[in-house]
Amino acid sequence: MMNSKIEILVPELIYDNLKIEIASGDINIEDIELNNADINSKSGNIKLNKSKTADLDIVSGDITFDEIETGKITTVSGNIIGNNINDINARTISGDIRITNINKSCQLSTTSGSTLISNLNVLNNSSIKTISGDVRVLKGNDVYYDTSTVSGNIYVEKNNRFSKNELKISTTSGNIY
Repeated sequence: MMNSKIEILVPELIYDNLKIEIASGDINIEDIELNNADINSKSGNIKLNKSKTADLDIVSGDITFDEIETGKITTVSGNIIGNNINDINARTISGDIRITNINKSCQLSTTSGSTLISNLNVLNNSSIKTISGDVRVLKGNDVYYDTSTVSGNIYVEKNNRFSKNELKISTTSGNIY
């Protein structure tokens, strides 16, 4: 067994497609802009700086992103942490989802973990689901929050039943804020 590092330096341009498939190791992509990133790994962490679309899939490890227009993000055992995204479909089995800004729509799911969204601007129907964990949206736009929990409490400050957009939030064992 030995540790090795591969570093690829490219000019600062916009690149169309980047596809990476590895068995194990951290992937850190920064200082370049991509139109499409497709990254698959069995173990290790993924860090992506900027991409129009992203399909990020890892079995064991955290996924971190900074700016994505549309993303499909999946990890079995790890956290999903991001800053700015328009449309996101994210799922983790064992880990938290923490995103600073969602600007259009989301489909978020975690089986054993909490979800924290700092700023949510839903322009299309969206959903957040946890099996065992809390859901917290710190700031949201004027939407209808359809909430349900089996074992937990629900705290919703502003809820517009007449909004054309709906955010469905459900948890089996956890609180909704």
